[in-house]
Amino acid sequence: MVTYLIYTIVLFLSMYFAYLSGKNIKLILFSYNRNKLDWFYVLSLLFIVTLAGLRSDQVGTDSENYKSFFLTFSDVNENIFSIFNMYFSIDEPGFLFVNFISSKLSGHYTVPFLFLSLITWVFVFKTINTEKQILFLLIYFAFVTGFFSFTINGLRQAVAASIFFYSFQFITKQKFTKYVLYILLAASFHYSALLLIPIYFIIHRITNNPILWFILVIGSSTIINLDISFIKLFLPYIPGGYSTYINILES
Repeated sequence: MVTYLIYTIVLFLSMYFAYLSGKNIKLILFSYNRNKLDWFYVLSLLFIVTLAGLRSDQVGTDSENYKSFFLTFSDVNENIFSIFNMYFSIDEPGFLFVNFISSKLSGHYTVPFLFLSLITWVFVFKTINTEKQILFLLIYFAFVTGFFSFTINGLRQAVAASIFFYSFQFITKQKFTKYVLYILLAASFHYSALLLIPIYFIIHRITNNPILWFILVIGSSTIINLDISFIKLFLPYIPGGYSTYINILES
């Protein structure tokens, strides 16, 4: 009951501040920064990030694993290059870097949670930065559709997904180099993001081709519904230690 109350309060406050930001109502906290920073926008973002980051390790399907990795990671007294050599074969470099910085700031597991949540929601907010008037609706749908839950269940996946959402604008603007750079950034948190690079070419080809749209939809549905035994054939060969999920799939 208390959890639902906290979620409801945070949702309401975040939506309220986002609504004020969309109406271009300014909150003046510092006189020297009168026209530069939209504080309602910042507060709306921070409420969500704080809720997502300062949570128990019992909230989220992989939170305990992230906590255990960070605590093991923080006990290693090595420089960033040694850390990459030790862990690069099992985890993505962006994820390693966040954990490395977090371990230097604090030994508490909520620090990487906060950093990863901040990255996720900054990119989500930036995705519709030019349409601030509907930001409060985005926040509402993020909660009611389960996207917020997704961001705390799969931290790395959420970071990669949010960066992809932001990079999508470069597909419509036909800026391939920028799109690839952001996809590479997303892949530094989850290697599966590399599979999104061909979407740049697919989107342009299917714009006026209903047959290709049909193939894309059917193909996506087929991938989603692939037999588990087929998926397990590829897991051991994917970098990032995903072969550990075989036991989960078999259970």
